[in-house]
Amino acid sequence: MAGHNYYLSWSVLLGLLLLWQPSVADAASCKQTGACFFDCGNTVLDLTPLKSAQFNDVIDSSGTSQFSYSPCKRFTEGVGCVKTYVCQVDSFNHSATIDVGSVMTASLNPSGDNYLQYSHKGNDGVKRTTTVTVKCDQSLTANTTLVVHGETKTGSDQYTMTLSSPHACFQRKGSTTPVRPLTTTTENSTTENTTPSSGNVTTPSGNATTENTTPSGNTTTENTTPSGNATT
Repeated sequence: MAGHNYYLSWSVLLGLLLLWQPSVADAASCKQTGACFFDCGNTVLDLTPLKSAQFNDVIDSSGTSQFSYSPCKRFTEGVGCVKTYVCQVDSFNHSATIDVGSVMTASLNPSGDNYLQYSHKGNDGVKRTTTVTVKCDQSLTANTTLVVHGETKTGSDQYTMTLSSPHACFQRKGSTTPVRPLTTTTENSTTENTTPSSGNVTTPSGNATTENTTPSGNTTTENTTPSGNATT
């Protein structure tokens, strides 16, 4: 009997310890409280250091299309992209642009995959969507890189990119130490994700205007200081 009570006591204690241990975060509890700030209860994802970052005319891996992207702030480029986050740029005529993401939502999971998704319905009635996989990369101590994979399948109007950054790491509230790096990649990483995982969808922001399709691919660009294809 004494042994049985001893076992029960340890079981109760273990259960209490598990309840007390702070969880990384509940993905369903994440809320967007700013242009690029996400509150996930015990943790936060603060992408605001990237609010002035913009990647201009990055070539996808197929080498056939170019894309401009700003994670947190809308921009206007050419005729077709007005106040948008993601713009497809004609390689031969830079004024001919197609809006592929003027409204932002997010799918966040502090212990798994994280995505920013941008969509836009053009005047032609076609909805185009760009999914950006966000990766915590502490090896990039000062730079943020973008890999443009392009259109997932010709005519799908679905585009993918990967954004790797030291700013894309979840942190506990009141701390600047990342909860844990989601990945460690190199500047030439070509990791591709096409479908957001389950997680939370945050409050969408914004709207814009316009048009049509084509792309697919990969390329890297840097950020934080104005140089190359990335501007601040």
